[in-house]
Amino acid sequence: MNKIFALIFAIFILTSCFYACGEDKYPEYDPYADFLSGGLMQNETVVLTENADGSFSGKLLFAPKKVLSVKNYTLQKTFAESEYSVNGNVISVTASSSLPKMTAKMTTGEEGVDIYGWSTYDTGYVFTEGLGIVMHQIAVTYTYDEKLSFGVKTTYEGDKLVNFTAKIKEKQKTGVFLYGDSISYGCSSSGILGTAPYLPDYGTGFAEELSKRSGAEVLLYNGSVGGRNSSDGVNGFDSALDVASAYFKEAPDLFIVAFGMNDCAHKISKEQYKKNISAMIEKVRLKCEKTDILIISTIMSNPNSSHDKSLFDAYNEANDELCGEYERVVKLDMTEFSRELYKTKNSLDVLANNVNHPSDFLVRCYDVCLLKKLFDK
Repeated sequence: MNKIFALIFAIFILTSCFYACGEDKYPEYDPYADFLSGGLMQNETVVLTENADGSFSGKLLFAPKKVLSVKNYTLQKTFAESEYSVNGNVISVTASSSLPKMTAKMTTGEEGVDIYGWSTYDTGYVFTEGLGIVMHQIAVTYTYDEKLSFGVKTTYEGDKLVNFTAKIKEKQKTGVFLYGDSISYGCSSSGILGTAPYLPDYGTGFAEELSKRSGAEVLLYNGSVGGRNSSDGVNGFDSALDVASAYFKEAPDLFIVAFGMNDCAHKISKEQYKKNISAMIEKVRLKCEKTDILIISTIMSNPNSSHDKSLFDAYNEANDELCGEYERVVKLDMTEFSRELYKTKNSLDVLANNVNHPSDFLVRCYDVCLLKKLFDK
């Protein structure tokens, strides 16, 4: 009798294993997993906009092999497969679909929901600092060809930041001082907007994820202020560095400086921008000799904006020059990253205000790239 029970139990185990192995198994949602390569995209956001024939569609970064889920921006509602279709990298719905979508007049700010406070920005496209745009984004999770990857590669340079990297490897308490404009402050991640899924600003996300992966205690002091350009950054830098050092009770191990968006809006020259960033580097090296430095070249604004896009490239070149002139200084190039992103993605897909503030997907891009640049070889 015992042998019969043992045989039945063995058959049960083998059968369970067979069915489990036959199913596609995918990891739970991890906002900081590398979705730019590896064949699994998690919650890529897209806005379905109106076409001439009355249908609505948007573009994904990759052509899905299999769509695993389509959710709303908060990730709290999943839509049925019957509500959408996918052809190549285009996801489409009909006008009767319940998925969020934007009419042509909504994309220009002529139509909208009053509670969202929509208006039009400089060249006639919709703008809001509220929830209006992101609440029209859908989040698509899908598999794609593992041979594909995003067109701009972020390479590891943590070995050049010897002091910061040593403390991470030794699992010591590590201080990161982030200093920039509204993008670095966190406008308009869902955590700052106060809605699910409550993703924090990219600095907080980076520090928390680096702590998790490395085992080190990574502390962040974010001295970023909305609306500032690099000239403002120089003027307020001494006090900000003192506050950061007091917060860590020692000099920061990594200084991340991230300006450029407002410099472009104020038409600050490349020469002045470089002078400003150099002044901050000099101040760090004078007061905190062992602090390593990362310069983030800003994302580009909405391609349809009136910003002089050549200035973004000029600032990016200045950052390269600074990396060559100083030791233990590296650059994260989000300028070229965003240029590549806009080749496929609509600004509504990735900008929460449709001008210059990243929504959650682009915030996650910052973090994935930061982790590649400073931690993941």
